[in-house]
Amino acid sequence: IVAFATNFACNYDPAFVRRILKHIYIPLPDFEARKKLWQIKIPNNAPGYKQLNFEELSEISEGMSGGDILVSVKNALFDAACSTEQTVSNEIVLSAINAVKTSKEKIGVTGVAHGIA
Repeated sequence: IVAFATNFACNYDPAFVRRILKHIYIPLPDFEARKKLWQIKIPNNAPGYKQLNFEELSEISEGMSGGDILVSVKNALFDAACSTEQTVSNEIVLSAINAVKTSKEKIGVTGVAHGIA
């Protein structure tokens, strides 16, 4: 048994894909799933956590994978730690989201669903 996951299923040779017996489609997280990811991945003891607008973060992060959100959280927490306030804020998280989106646009990656074969 072999299992693998990819965000780039369209890059595989069709002959290879035909030989895979089972494909499971896993869509990108919806609004509620993204909201929950933000709430779980940002530590609730982080300074500023209670002031974060998770509705806004979920809305702005449409099209992002769970991995994209995790990268955004790590970048936001690092930026918050390096700031004079040392507090995570919506502004800092939104900046981290935009950085991830910009990076993906520059390399030509769009918000596609995950595939597991």
